[in-house]
Amino acid sequence: MTDTADRLGEEFAASPDLARGLADFEARHRLPKDVPRVLYLGRGQPGTRWFRDPRTGAWTLMDIYAENVPEALASWCRAHGWRLTVFTEGAPHAYEGDRLSYEARYPGVAEEILASEVNPFFPSRGTVSAAFEDHYRQLVLDPGFRDAFSYDGVPLFETLRDQVPLLARLAAGYVFGRGRWMEVLRALKPAIVVGGRLDTRGDLNSAAHALGVMTVGVKLGISEEMLTPFAIADADGRFLSDAFPDALAVWGESQRDLIRRRFPDCTAELIVSGRTRNDTFVAVAGAEEAGARLRDFLGIAAQTRIIVYGANHQTKYGQGATAEFGAVCMSPESYRRGLEELDRLAAGRGDAVVVVKPHPADDVAFIRSAVESAGSPRLRLLVDDDGFHNAELLAQSDVFVSSVSSMFAEAVLADCPAINLWTPDVNYLYESHRRDIYGTIATTVEDWDALAAETTRLLDDPAYRRSQLAQTRAALEPIFGGFDGRNAERLVAGVFALYESRSRGG
Repeated sequence: MTDTADRLGEEFAASPDLARGLADFEARHRLPKDVPRVLYLGRGQPGTRWFRDPRTGAWTLMDIYAENVPEALASWCRAHGWRLTVFTEGAPHAYEGDRLSYEARYPGVAEEILASEVNPFFPSRGTVSAAFEDHYRQLVLDPGFRDAFSYDGVPLFETLRDQVPLLARLAAGYVFGRGRWMEVLRALKPAIVVGGRLDTRGDLNSAAHALGVMTVGVKLGISEEMLTPFAIADADGRFLSDAFPDALAVWGESQRDLIRRRFPDCTAELIVSGRTRNDTFVAVAGAEEAGARLRDFLGIAAQTRIIVYGANHQTKYGQGATAEFGAVCMSPESYRRGLEELDRLAAGRGDAVVVVKPHPADDVAFIRSAVESAGSPRLRLLVDDDGFHNAELLAQSDVFVSSVSSMFAEAVLADCPAINLWTPDVNYLYESHRRDIYGTIATTVEDWDALAAETTRLLDDPAYRRSQLAQTRAALEPIFGGFDGRNAERLVAGVFALYESRSRGG
């Protein structure tokens, strides 16, 4: 595909309209020769959301894949004479009132470019897509191609028939994307590109490497299911470093060790920086004003205990070609049963409510219907669009219940002990390694009676509660990194240290 992308790049270069557009684009964003550029790949709406810091009242844009990284990059650039360019793909954000742009917050240091500024220069990807669709129609008739979809002698092609057509679109997207990124990077001439989950952006990495630009990704997740991008290989089965970032910032030492053990041929530098999202939780957890505002919004009295139900119903993992959602994490029956058990517990106590907090990528419509159909005065639904950060909720909460969730760490940081609900349907989706990892920062329960018993004990036994929090806090650092609010700073320091080492030939 790289050869095909190179040919497409030659076609791009031969287009006079594209050449004129790119020349104007390059001139608008040209920097002085002595000012190097770092390019941050931002996500537009809805991937990035506005968040108000309850301590300062200032608004900032939060990308859950790289929280606080643009700010850390801007601070480093200001101190060292670099320029930060935020290149945003997706719908632009509205800057108004005290919702300030990066350029306004970091004058003379940061600039912003929308992908829509350069996208119209390029020809339609329709021609590329059509060529790959035609190629796919021929391939699918080839027995050798069909046999490639097998594992340990078991043929899988028929079971994957609804997903295999995606290959044509993925290939076309890669080829077009690499050609486009070649031109964008040639025009902007960054020294480094940084972004969340760049381990999934083979088109950008390949283009950057061809031009000698260093790429750095911020890695998501800690367990086996998050390691798929590391299986990237060339036709001879060797690790395909050309399409992989030069460096990945991982959460903690255990994630680094897992990657090295599972993929010893991986050429990426692994920077142990800590989970950048922790910085936000350290900053805002416990803000009294934010807590009062949240309780007022939910109609919860100051003395009322809060049990958070954050279990997942649907997940994008295993999503089919035509499906809105992928594999079921908890069946509708299990999800409703967990909700009913916690509601029953709260009713029996008389001093508690259950706040249902779904993952934003979950089937929120189903979860909303589950809460509404229960018809209980003790249930509250809180979704991302309500405008509260998870830290604000957890800082007010007494117990957090979910299934193999990274929010366990966020709960423990907020002095809210966590319960890992390991029902059979969750068991079937996730590998036991993931349960074992998260089981060190939460108490695992495997049936409804155990859920009720553990929740009650955490609410009523202060000594037990303290001991659980102490144990889980001790287990956090190897998995998630530091909790001093400086993970994004460490990430950025590691990025530039690596760049300087490579520049010196180290």
